[in-house]
Amino acid sequence: MELYQLRYFQAVAETGTLREAAEQLSVSQSAVSRAVSMLEAEIGVELFTRRGRANELNRFGREFLQASLAARRGLDTAVAGVRELAGADSGTISLGFLHSLGVATVPQLIRLHHERLPGARFQCDNARGTWCTATWSTA
Repeated sequence: MELYQLRYFQAVAETGTLREAAEQLSVSQSAVSRAVSMLEAEIGVELFTRRGRANELNRFGREFLQASLAARRGLDTAVAGVRELAGADSGTISLGFLHSLGVATVPQLIRLHHERLPGARFQCDNARGTWCTATWSTA
């Protein structure tokens, strides 16, 4: 079972026709028909009652639609979580400090955090008000 098959199945369930689903997905009608047929063959049951050009979910299709929507939401949540986690390794960290701490403590802190967040940029502001923007390397 492929993710595109689930998307195509969900589009047919939503629109009620292969043609409208194909338009919504920007693919050919035959691609949608083939994907749904392959999905039904893999599951072992028909998911739609076909009446002319209309495709109406049958009881198996309704059950499968609910499960497939839940699976898709789960995958969307997983992808969003991973993207958020990946984004946590980048961006700018603004750091304000007293000049007296800047000589020894701040460079150590930046090195420590750079090891954990290699994509992060540090923007430093010491008490004298001078700003520096630096990307630190571990080299």
